[in-house]
Amino acid sequence: MIGTAFLLSAKLKKKGNLLEIELPKTIREALKKNNYYTAIDLEKIRDLKLKYAVILYELILRYKNIQIPELTIQEFKQIFGIENFKIYKYFSKIEKNILLPAIKEIEKKNKYKSKL
Repeated sequence: MIGTAFLLSAKLKKKGNLLEIELPKTIREALKKNNYYTAIDLEKIRDLKLKYAVILYELILRYKNIQIPELTIQEFKQIFGIENFKIYKYFSKIEKNILLPAIKEIEKKNKYKSKL
């Protein structure tokens, strides 16, 4: 995959030709939302190696024609799947280890520029 685990497990069911897959909780919850789906250029996503760059890029695409909503730190942590990581208690660590590397990679490989 592209540096992130979208699929936790997959197994073929013995009855019929069914493939059972397990997705991470954050992805399952996101898919339940009606307004979640976004057209994504898989060629551009494939070029992103950092998992947080993929998440951020998807958010950029999702809100590119409207204003990106303000998020609480807790909401941000949930979207990025880091709500239980003690290292990210302070935003400075999130900015240094997640946001800045993700933004740098997205800017390098796509047309988007940040306004941080």
